[in-house]
Amino acid sequence: MSEIDEVEAKPDLGVIFARYRDRQWLFVTPGGNWGDHLIYVGAEKLARSSGLKWSDVDFAGFQAMKVPPESCIYLHGGGGFNSWGSGRPFDMLARAANVPGAVVVQGPQTCEVGNPDVGARFSRLMDEARCASVFAFARERTSWEYMRQFMPGAVVFGLAQDTALHLEPADVLWMAGLKDRPRGRYDLLISRRDDETPGTVLPSETYELSLDPAMYADSFAHWMRIHLYARSIVTNRLHSAILGSIAGIPVTLLPGSYHKNRSIWEFSLRERGVAWADSAPPGGGRGFDLLSLCPPFLRRSWKVQRLAMRLKGMPGS
Repeated sequence: MSEIDEVEAKPDLGVIFARYRDRQWLFVTPGGNWGDHLIYVGAEKLARSSGLKWSDVDFAGFQAMKVPPESCIYLHGGGGFNSWGSGRPFDMLARAANVPGAVVVQGPQTCEVGNPDVGARFSRLMDEARCASVFAFARERTSWEYMRQFMPGAVVFGLAQDTALHLEPADVLWMAGLKDRPRGRYDLLISRRDDETPGTVLPSETYELSLDPAMYADSFAHWMRIHLYARSIVTNRLHSAILGSIAGIPVTLLPGSYHKNRSIWEFSLRERGVAWADSAPPGGGRGFDLLSLCPPFLRRSWKVQRLAMRLKGMPGS
């Protein structure tokens, strides 16, 4: 079996990178929150270990640029193949697949299942492709099983872990600007607040610190430090759980608004020691809470809320 035959028979992202290491690559980011940046830096670490050279481009730049024929194009993974998001992952894949002679690699994705429009949209854009080859990955088995039925035969489709999981403890400490893992200061409850917010209400009143770091952090490094200073993490945000597991912090992952959290936990996080709970366990208490002493109009103040969190040990920006 030739090298490319082996790649097609059992696709592996690192092997694909190594197979095409002598060609110039474009790495395309769809945007997203701080947790998505963990996906990107994990993929870049794998690429460096495979000897790749690449240029980074964001979604807008990629859509506007003239991509040279026979380019190698890596589209960062995530959770964008769904009916409620921006549609950028579909647009990126359509753009890449129409570059003549290109090698296109779709990084590990989670997709909405049970909606045939999602699979049909993928099939349509692949039918119009002019590239030389497409490698695509799901980051858990539920999406892989569902998308297989829509996948054209010319697409090599495999399973791979979320690329953030290529990172190691030293990597996350370095990116957070820390030499050593800090001593835990608080038990952290993370409640997602965006278009994937689950319908369940989490018991924030029983935790020392409760927030959504993706909305609160001033930078990627700040987002990381909020997690790394925690004694424990209970979260319905996937990459908060992934970061905690890499750093060796006790983590409990909760359901999200669809199958993503549970599916990725089953595929790659359970074996890393991440616990699963269908509902958030009660915390150990809030301790001193400045907000409880404030009148209602001050409790709504962003500055007062930040001060209260700093008093509980949360790192500043």
